[in-house]
Amino acid sequence: MPFSPSDFEWWVWLLFAVGAAVVSGVCGLFAAGAADADSKLGSIMAFLFGAVSFIAGLAGFGCFLLGIVRFAKWAWGG
Repeated sequence: MPFSPSDFEWWVWLLFAVGAAVVSGVCGLFAAGAADADSKLGSIMAFLFGAVSFIAGLAGFGCFLLGIVRFAKWAWGG
């Protein structure tokens, strides 16, 4: 692999967190809309969009924490 995830700067990890939050929010809105449908397909789509929203939220939280830790390391000259 030509690069390692540890090569990213702190601000890149925070941008990843913002992107994951946007994906999570959009999928959450789609899940809420699909849950209103009274059909089997609507229930399946609500579950799938909800799962993607949850996973994106967890990934965004992890990226945020990593960005904050790398920012602290950068700020204190590490």
